Amino acid sequence: MILADQIRLAVPLALLIAVAVAGAAVGEDDRSTAVRSIEALIADLNSDNFGVRRRATLELPKAGAKAVGPLSEAARTGPLGVQIRVVRILREMYASSDDEATIDRAEEALEILAESANRSLAARADRVLALHEELREQRALVQIEKLGGIIKGQNGKVIDPNNPKRPLASIGLIVLGSGWKGGDEELKYIKRVLRSYIKRVPRLPVLYVSSSGNSSPISKKGREELQAALPTLVIQDRGRSHLGIGTDRFGNPDGCRVTQVTLGTAAAQAGILVRDVITRFGGQPTRDFEALIEGIKATQPGDKVKVEILRGGRQMTLEVVMGEWK
Repeated sequence: MILADQIRLAVPLALLIAVAVAGAAVGEDDRSTAVRSIEALIADLNSDNFGVRRRATLELPKAGAKAVGPLSEAARTGPLGVQIRVVRILREMYASSDDEATIDRAEEALEILAESANRSLAARADRVLALHEELREQRALVQIEKLGGIIKGQNGKVIDPNNPKRPLASIGLIVLGSGWKGGDEELKYIKRVLRSYIKRVPRLPVLYVSSSGNSSPISKKGREELQAALPTLVIQDRGRSHLGIGTDRFGNPDGCRVTQVTLGTAAAQAGILVRDVITRFGGQPTRDFEALIEGIKATQPGDKVKVEILRGGRQMTLEVVMGEWK
């Protein structure tokens, strides 16, 4: 009887031990990347053993952002086989990771490799970027919005970067104003969007930098680097105030002709219409677009401004309550 009881107790105990061992084996397999060093895995990319190379190629994407730097260095200094596998790993990180830091680092690494003096390596990295051009633009637009940038279409309406049906050539302007939370480093998202955009559309969108006094959302250095990267980009300094119109940029003898009025803006609420000609803003003549912009920059959101217009040959005066870029 005692022996039977011992047998009954021993069987469940053996099962528990077997389950525990099996669970530990699975856990160890899941944590293989953490257990093995990134350096060791990268070294395995150059192994003579196909299985070892394959395992390293599959495991390294799991290492995330911290593996990107060492991988990039391996691509720059390693043989052709390592270069091929590193680009493949970076592609996997960029296209399949759920971690924003990993995606960002992988994309940045691919951009740097695409500028490499090694033509073979540069071509492989550039091919990966080209295959994911729309994805790159989409992710960059999402980041710009998260950081407080404003993206508007050709029609003046705010664009939702998460909308998959957004027309690819729809961007009219990007605004960096008081809500911009990024620094010079985050201007890379602007570069990514516009580099992608210029491949499809000859004319780049305009970048508005909305400043208040001596305070600017981007530094002088950041601005210069952005302009150097995109020489054809038009960067316009704006104040905090927003009127909400598009105009004939070349002006005309009478004043500044309105070509677009955005719904819900200060201009629309004041009754300004398309084809109106703004002759004076805040008491100052507006012979062209630049003169109007200077007048707007002199105001603050909430200011009441007298706007003199010509409508169908008749002189009118409207009062505008200035809005803010948002």
